[in-house]
Parts: sequence; C-alpha cells; structure tokens
Amino acid sequence: MKDNIENLRESTVYIYGTGSFGRDILELCHQLELDVESFVDHVPKRHISVKNCIGVEDLPTQKDITVILGVCNLFGDLQKISALILSRNPHAKILTPVHFAKICAAKGLVLENYWLTGNTTYLSDRNREIEDLKQLLGDDQSRDLVNQIVKYRIDGFVKDIPAPERLEDQYLPSELPTPPNSLNMLELGSFKGEDLKRFISRSKEINFAFCLEPDFENYRELVLQVKELNEPNVFPLPIGAWEVTSQLKFASNGQTGAQLNEFAENSVLVMKLDDLVGSSFINYVKMDIEGAEIQAIEGLKNTIFTQIPHLAISVYHKPADLWEIPFKINQIAPDAYSFFLRVYGHQTFDTVLYCVPKV
Repeated sequence: MKDNIENLRESTVYIYGTGSFGRDILELCHQLELDVESFVDHVPKRHISVKNCIGVEDLPTQKDITVILGVCNLFGDLQKISALILSRNPHAKILTPVHFAKICAAKGLVLENYWLTGNTTYLSDRNREIEDLKQLLGDDQSRDLVNQIVKYRIDGFVKDIPAPERLEDQYLPSELPTPPNSLNMLELGSFKGEDLKRFISRSKEINFAFCLEPDFENYRELVLQVKELNEPNVFPLPIGAWEVTSQLKFASNGQTGAQLNEFAENSVLVMKLDDLVGSSFINYVKMDIEGAEIQAIEGLKNTIFTQIPHLAISVYHKPADLWEIPFKINQIAPDAYSFFLRVYGHQTFDTVLYCVPKV
C-alpha cells in the first residue's frame, strides 16, 4: 500500500463513522499528529455527541481528500460506503480499517478490533496453515471464502471483501445438512434468545437445551424469551464456558460484545463444559463467545470425541481462529467431521465454521 503517514499529512483527512471505532481512529490520528478536518456520516445530525460532523453531501470535491473508514462491524458495508463517498468526490482516497491499522502499526501504535490487527505478518507467515485449512474444508465455496478473507485482511481493499450471506440464515444453512431437525443443544453465547427463537420458527424441535449467557442484563432478557417461547426443556444459565471451572473477570455491557476481560471489575462463573454436560446427550453445539472459543472447545473435548455433535462455531474474533479452531476440532475427533465456512457479516465478521458429522 502506497499510502503512509507522510501522504496523509499532505491530504485533508476525514473519518467516516462517528461510533466508538471511529472515535478510536480519531484518538490514534491525534497520536500520529495527524490533523482531522471532520467526521463524515450519511446522517450527521443524529450524532449529537460529535460536534464536528458533516454529511457526505457536504464533503469537499477537491482532489487532496482522504477518508478513513471508521466502521468495523458486521453491518459496515464498506463497498456501499465507498461508493457513496466516491459518488460525491470521485477523487477521494479511501482508507479501510485494515489500511489504517497498518499505518498505525508502522508507527508502533495499535488499532485492533476482533480479527483486525495492523500486523498482517500473522497471515503472511501462515501460508502452510492456510493451505492445510483449505485441504480440510469440504467445498469450493469454503475454500474460496478463505482466499477472500485472507486477501482482504492482508491488502485491505474493499473489492476483496467477501459478500455476506443473509444474516437471518446464520446457523441455518439451507445447502448443508446441519443443524439436526431435533435438537439436544448446547448454546454458548445465547445473548437474548434471538437464535433460539429463529430455530423454532424454522421448525427445529428443541428436545433439550442448555443456553449459556454470562452477561446478566442479556441473561434476564433470555429468561423472558424462553418463558415467551414456552419451552420447558430449555434451561438458561448465567455462566460462561471455559477449559476449567473457575471464576473469571467479565466485562458486562448488555450487548453482543460482552466478554471475559482480566481488567473488568465484575466476575462470572465459567464452567468446563464436559462437567456441565455430564451424561446428557448433545447433538448440536452453537458457539459465539467473543474469543473464548478455543478454551471452551478444550473444556468440551470429551463430549466432542464421544458424541460427535454438530458444531457451529464463530471463527472471526481472533486473527488465528480461522485455522486454529478447525484444526483443534479435527485433532480432538480425527476424520469425524466435514468442515464448511460461511460468512454472514460485512468485513468478514460473523464467519461461522460448520462441523458436520460424517456418519
């Protein structure tokens, strides 16, 4: 990438997006001693906490304009946002979060957000792992998706971002034989019960379910949802999943990003899942637990080995999750699964690994 901090200083810089990620970029711009003209947003007046924000229609049209895309989440359609900016100013330079993270890394600063990191050597140095992953995957769609994910995370260009499938189809892929129609389920990261409700609406029968949600605000909503669904064999539990049973620090926020955090003030009970499952029959595990997936799998390895349940696991929280998680499952239960990847969010967010039993 030709853009660097010196090029940016010769340009008039704007940040698109006024959320927390956009504000993180502004703070890093200050540390880089980089002047920012203004925030830009498609609905600027709604952001009352940001004083200096213009609409895209007010973006200047001269050539020396750079817009840093300060949006990095599953809803952030950077291709659509870029097209909107370029429709106003065809000369504008656009830097994606990957581009800006690399600029920061070159100056010893850190911009990280889930899989995002300015240090792309973790991908460039993992060619063997990426090739082994593609060999493990069960269809061309999954292998093509790996190529797209890796290319975007290294190069950062919006044209390489894989198009997501419908978010409402997450965990319910019509072209794959998963999940089973009759579920004995372990749901890790139940949030407020939205997926549980969606499973039932798609004619999945819930025979039995442990639904873990350690964020207490989310847990209360989950309990209400289960009562509304009138599912007596669904058991919400206000605990987390881990490799051992313990108490760990937990950052609770009532949102999807609540997670284990050693600097948090509150603690939460976490359990080794094999101990929780015991002798119960489990045929489906859904896992989206904000980067604790590897540890949860370690705590569930006896159940995985002995019962070979269907698995649907998020593999986007940490950079190496993409290959480390499927490799770990295959190590626990060699040759027991067919593996598939699908993506349901923009910018490679909500990438899910489906592990479908071969027998």
